[in-house]
Amino acid sequence: MNKILTTIVCLCFAASTLFAQSGTCGDNLTWTLSGSENDRTLTISGTGAMGNYHAYSDYAPWYDYRSQITNVTIENGVTSIGEFAFWGCSSLTDSLIIPNSVISIGEYAFSGCSSLTGSLIIPNSVTSIGYGAFSGCHGLTGSLTIPNSVTSIEDYVFASCWGLTSVTIGNSVTSIGNDAFGDCGLTSLTIGDSVTSIGGGAFAGCSGLTSLTIPNSVISIGRAAFQSCSRLTSVTIGNSVTSIGDEAFYRCSSLEKFYNRTATPQTITPYCFYGINNAHCILYVPVGSYTAYRNNSVWKYFSYIIEEIEGETTEITENSAVISWAPVANAVSYNLVLFDKNFTVRNKYVITANNFKKHSPLRSIASDETMNYEVNGLSPGSLYYYTITAIDANDESIAEYEGEFITQIASGINEISANAVSIYPNPAKDIITIDGIQSNEIIEIYDISGHNVISTYSNPIDISGLASGVYFVKTGVKTAKFIKK
Repeated sequence: MNKILTTIVCLCFAASTLFAQSGTCGDNLTWTLSGSENDRTLTISGTGAMGNYHAYSDYAPWYDYRSQITNVTIENGVTSIGEFAFWGCSSLTDSLIIPNSVISIGEYAFSGCSSLTGSLIIPNSVTSIGYGAFSGCHGLTGSLTIPNSVTSIEDYVFASCWGLTSVTIGNSVTSIGNDAFGDCGLTSLTIGDSVTSIGGGAFAGCSGLTSLTIPNSVISIGRAAFQSCSRLTSVTIGNSVTSIGDEAFYRCSSLEKFYNRTATPQTITPYCFYGINNAHCILYVPVGSYTAYRNNSVWKYFSYIIEEIEGETTEITENSAVISWAPVANAVSYNLVLFDKNFTVRNKYVITANNFKKHSPLRSIASDETMNYEVNGLSPGSLYYYTITAIDANDESIAEYEGEFITQIASGINEISANAVSIYPNPAKDIITIDGIQSNEIIEIYDISGHNVISTYSNPIDISGLASGVYFVKTGVKTAKFIKK
């Protein structure tokens, strides 16, 4: 009897330590669950697409073990991740690696994987990410790049991913769905220049954002799109925006500058900017549109409405640059202030009607011509910022412009090849993505002195550890330049 009991105990112990389950999860895919209780690894193997599952019926075959799965391995060859495949795997703690064979990620595929950790890399092979695919993945951290292979971001895809701090949306994405990034911990956001619509609540509650630029491609901004982004201080919206939804910037209480590049004021409700300090926030509008905004039933509530000068920087050399701008009607003088990369004032220039000709080398002086002012004594390979303020006869600011430029450097690395790679975002703060290279090419990054600061095969690349300035990327014979903010 004792031998029988001992045998039974040993068999039970073996069953608990050598647990294994398996089955199929697609026409040519198998799944295997191994490991001990509360520390199981789920492996998906084979080729082709996974099956789709549902939340409350037709569960994934490993559903009953979802609270015990700590690791998921998706092997190369899997082309799609099924709907609700790993939904509710709340004990999944290891980083997630999506292989380059995956083309699509189904609805709610990883929703509720609240303990999933580390950064998420979506490979360039992925073309679609389903509704709510990563919603509630609170443990995801760091930067996320939506690759150029993706054309749309569905509703709730990354909602409540509190740990995400930086998002770069690729240049092929045309739409961002409702609540797509709602309540994320973003401090940096780059929106690609093909996006035409931003859905309702898309970035609501992203209270870490401090600045926002919406590109010229965007036509509509949905209801409450940036509601309660309470640390936003500066917002720029492109010249194609015709629709701004109710409460779009509701309770953006830190807003100081709002650049509206659209000449015709959009029709908005008073709740669009409810909760901001209209007496503190300056509204910048295109030259010639002041009256239209001042007479608008809602935009008029901004106490300060200033026209934005059209300007640019040209003829940049190692030690000089020409700053150009369009003359402003009723301006009697212009204040030009030059800053270095640390925003320390380098020079101040006051240009008036009486000293246009004297103030060499001011090149164009007629009121209907572009005005050009050359600044000298600059350092090679350096980042500069500048402001131009138009002053009227009452000594009031009536128009402004802010710009930046980088001086040239005398180095062979400064030569950009004709077949240069594409880098985005540029300028960048945390992460850059490089297009136009093979996946197995080494990527080298050099500073302006020609020192190699990064060598990697990884793409996207974490540049958060680099100092602000100008850098050059080399991959084989291809080169390109970017700015680290």
